Amino acid sequence: MEQGQKTSIKRWVTRGLVVVLAVISISAACEDLVELVPIDGEVCLRDFDGRLWLGEEASRRTCHLGTIFHNQQPDGSWSYVCVGSFPPTIEICEDDGRDQDCQDGPDNVPPIDPLENGNLCHITQQGVCKLSTTECVNGTLVCVPPPFYGPERCSDPEEGHAPFSEILHDENCNGLVDNDDSEMILGGPEFSYSGPIETLNVGLCRAGHRECIRGEELVVGEVLPSIEICTVPNGPPQDESCDGRIDETDKPEQPEAILFSFDTSGSMGQEIEASIETLCAAAAANYFPNSSISIQLVSLPIFRGQLLDPPYVIRLTDFVDFQTACTELEDWYVQEGLSGGSEYMPEGIRMAHMAGGPAFVNWPADARRRVILFTDEGPQPYPPTGLDGQELILNIGEICTTFGFSLGIFTDASVDQVWERYAVQCQGWVELLSDDPAEMRASIVDRLGAECVP
Repeated sequence: MEQGQKTSIKRWVTRGLVVVLAVISISAACEDLVELVPIDGEVCLRDFDGRLWLGEEASRRTCHLGTIFHNQQPDGSWSYVCVGSFPPTIEICEDDGRDQDCQDGPDNVPPIDPLENGNLCHITQQGVCKLSTTECVNGTLVCVPPPFYGPERCSDPEEGHAPFSEILHDENCNGLVDNDDSEMILGGPEFSYSGPIETLNVGLCRAGHRECIRGEELVVGEVLPSIEICTVPNGPPQDESCDGRIDETDKPEQPEAILFSFDTSGSMGQEIEASIETLCAAAAANYFPNSSISIQLVSLPIFRGQLLDPPYVIRLTDFVDFQTACTELEDWYVQEGLSGGSEYMPEGIRMAHMAGGPAFVNWPADARRRVILFTDEGPQPYPPTGLDGQELILNIGEICTTFGFSLGIFTDASVDQVWERYAVQCQGWVELLSDDPAEMRASIVDRLGAECVP
């Protein structure tokens, strides 16, 4: 710098940035201004160390360039100042779109991952959006939803992802889940009927309503054609086969062979007692003069003093008349009662058709075959690591088709929709168990019917 020049450096802090203005006094006449260095209007940068950079050198060091301005002082000297420049700084988001770090333009702020410090989406958002990243978009910090954000669908909140299972159950982030959300998208039609179309709304047959139950889409309330049950005396006439006729008595009814399979866990006491009373009453009234019944016990680790091996399924009686079945069931219940074990009800169905096994039954020739289950638990595969739910359903469907029986199920309200999928495979039905003996007896009588004879 030439002798006679005076330099002063002033710093201002604005918006978190240090803006450096340099004022340098230069003794020169106005006509000499064109020869002053730096040139008036040249781009410049004054860095944090006070050093002045001009032109190309300044451009290489920042995108926040200033401009040289000259001013004449009262004493006739000239001074210049670098106005508007500052070195690159840390990029921030809400800065009116400035490119603070001179790299990749404005808003190139690194996103904040879910649940990290500084990410408040887990507080401000709902559902899966609590797992949003925080990103800078157009100068504003916003929550960007995760990839699994989308339309509400039927999903299982217990399906992995702990400890986030509850929030992952709300995919569209509106605070509602599954059936509670009117925006939920189902995988099939709202109303569904899988029976012959000519039977829909004939007799008892009705379409079912598709709902999301515990993370699975199920058709609830569908009633398909089933075997025609003769009306019990003084009972309401019903058309179970949905053919428009009730109690077809134009020919003698085919005798029935009914396999009763009981879950003998401790919670089934009242239901089994009501069943015993119903069978004995049917025997006394001679409702089934030509039919027979077999009794199977499931989840029974001890039978007549002997330990049973898994899967704990035993045949109490082969097919006998109702009175004999009544006596055998009463004697077993009084002498041994319920002991409880694993409820492998589907395995009981399979074992009833395994020749030589402890639960095999000899189905009477020319009899219409029915299997009726009594259980307050959902279907459990055996072994426990065996077939998954859908495979087990198809397996039971193949068995009932092969051996030609229908499947009726008395079960708990918490699992009735699951069992309904088995019943549908086998032209059957599902009824709820009841701890009211009178109500339970009425349900059994309604489903057993009677033999219709002309």
